[in-house]
Amino acid sequence: MGFVCEYVSAGWTGVITAVLRCTVTIVVLFILFVTRAMGAGDIKLYSLISIYMGLIRGIWVFSVSVLIAGFYIIISTIIRFNSINVVHILASTVSNFVMSGNYKKNNRTSYGLMKVHTIKMTPFILGAVVLVLIL
Repeated sequence: MGFVCEYVSAGWTGVITAVLRCTVTIVVLFILFVTRAMGAGDIKLYSLISIYMGLIRGIWVFSVSVLIAGFYIIISTIIRFNSINVVHILASTVSNFVMSGNYKKNNRTSYGLMKVHTIKMTPFILGAVVLVLIL
């Protein structure tokens, strides 16, 4: 549908531009998929966002969604862990998310005092799209 909208608004030039935006987004984010820091569905969603909003706004959406998700991780970590080691756990969680993108809710892996969790990025991506469109 994005390609059809681009064709209607800008002709074949718009379609070629949309294909390039989509391809660049997929290639760049594929690195995060290979490292298991992002799911394939998130990559598809970001590629559609880059078609409709453009590459620069797509980068803004990606950045803002990661920031919103980071704040969620920090707040949920503080709420969940109520002990003396909360600073250590918080630092480990944020460090793990920044390095690998993992914050798994299914508690498959444990690192010392904290469990690694994954989060679904879709609500954070939606919030980022709204914020970028407003700003």
